[in-house]
Amino acid sequence: MSALRHRWWAGLLTVALATGVAWWHRPLPLRLPEAPTPPLALMPPPLQAKVDSDSPRQTAAPAVVKLAVLGDPLAESHDLLQIFQRYHDSDDPRLKAAARRAFSACTPAFLPRPGETPSPEPLIAALPPTQRIAREEALRALYARCHSFMGLGRDALLAMRGDLAANGGLREAGQHVNDQLAAGNVELASRWATQALRGNDAASIASIAGPLGTLFEKLSSARAGVDTAADRTVAAGLAADVAAALPLLACDLGMDCSNRSLAALQLCASEGQCEGDAEARFLARAGVDADRMAGVQAQRRRLLDLYRQGRPPAAGELLP
Repeated sequence: MSALRHRWWAGLLTVALATGVAWWHRPLPLRLPEAPTPPLALMPPPLQAKVDSDSPRQTAAPAVVKLAVLGDPLAESHDLLQIFQRYHDSDDPRLKAAARRAFSACTPAFLPRPGETPSPEPLIAALPPTQRIAREEALRALYARCHSFMGLGRDALLAMRGDLAANGGLREAGQHVNDQLAAGNVELASRWATQALRGNDAASIASIAGPLGTLFEKLSSARAGVDTAADRTVAAGLAADVAAALPLLACDLGMDCSNRSLAALQLCASEGQCEGDAEARFLARAGVDADRMAGVQAQRRRLLDLYRQGRPPAAGELLP
């Protein structure tokens, strides 16, 4: 493999696999000229009721038992194309989101260049030495689940990606929050986050953890009472603990977090977080050490109690 091609695959590994775990980090734009992604709509899907700072619980709040009973359609999914075909036209937003995640886990990560045969080998060759064996295993496990997708061919996959992008079907709630924050639309970002928190999809809750710190900062700057440096330090620490707790909360609410889950494999393949189950990898990714663990777990329990009471919070209520 030439040095140029090696660098190309290394870049694709970083960008493409990151899209599958875009729930937790600011996403990088994908550049595929054959199927450009259109601009985002400026408004999120309508909430069941208007959400603002004066009436944060006007939206109907589904009970946590419903969410937990539904489980995760991607749990131990050995054929992601089958998941996509089964759910991509579903009237259930949660199942439709599962179909989107199945597609995004495979494309463009394993999309071959024109004239090349689909294979995980170019991505494996581009892996760095650190955690190489574990990451290679994760890539091979992911490719096995994506193999049926690759059988459709490059052109068909690009056409499918274009259709999904045109319908807003390639973006997680966390990506919408990021986009609105980048555009200075704090209220819309907060509404997207609230939509995820009060929806019926555990993975969407996990997806907003990445931009949460920025959202908290923007929301607090619009309120009085966090003026001193000490106050800001405490608030920043709480925000970091809540953000680290959200993916763990998603595990509690039904998202598959086993060590063979899609999330665990993606965290290993793309970021080298390969130890333990997905929960342990989320904690490692957030840099949660022994000193912070008690605080993060306390926020996890607090938020889970709200869901058990049928009172999922609005974005502005996440901080205690």
